[in-house]
Amino acid sequence: EAFLRTTDEAILATPAFGLGVDKPNVRMVLHAEVPGSVEAYYQEVGRAGRDGLPSSCILLFDDDDVSIQNDFMNWANPDPGFIRAVYNLIDRNPIRARQEGFDYLRTQMNFFNRRDFRVETAVNQLERWGSLEGRQPREWKAIQSPPDEFLDPKLYETRMKGQRQKLFQIVELAKKEEGCRMVAIADYFGYPSEPTCGKCDLCLKAVAAAESRSGDS
Repeated sequence: EAFLRTTDEAILATPAFGLGVDKPNVRMVLHAEVPGSVEAYYQEVGRAGRDGLPSSCILLFDDDDVSIQNDFMNWANPDPGFIRAVYNLIDRNPIRARQEGFDYLRTQMNFFNRRDFRVETAVNQLERWGSLEGRQPREWKAIQSPPDEFLDPKLYETRMKGQRQKLFQIVELAKKEEGCRMVAIADYFGYPSEPTCGKCDLCLKAVAAAESRSGDS
């Protein structure tokens, strides 16, 4: 609420913060690393300049960002064997699972990286599929083994391939050295656009280069 009221504050946040936040006078959105897709980037930079006044969007890119996003992608999409293993742990050891919760599952799955949330994602999937009941670990109850159609390896690979393609496309946008970034985004979504926006870094670089050549002549 304080952020929504103020005009001179900066806030460091994950992408989740922007969901549902409608602050009209955000003057800059700075990405410390590349998002996972063009869709995510477009939604997040849309927080800037909602009052119609000029605003800046800066994306800091490093090749290491790709491996970070790949980690996020894997953590958010546990493979079918992993999900089945989590279900079996809760089903076969219900008392320990309820008493020790996620710590028990992480230990049994040898997952000690707290940033790796595959275990939590697997539990959420099992709840949505009706294979597991209980919103809290102490309430967990295995109901039925997850249906095979939900754990189809081919469907999993297709989904992961699509997400890797989206990551490749945002990396292409970040590494783009010629043309116009806004036109590239418009083309991605199939929106009509002008030949150039005249505002992005590539457009401004082209203008500066043209002026330099004109001055030399």
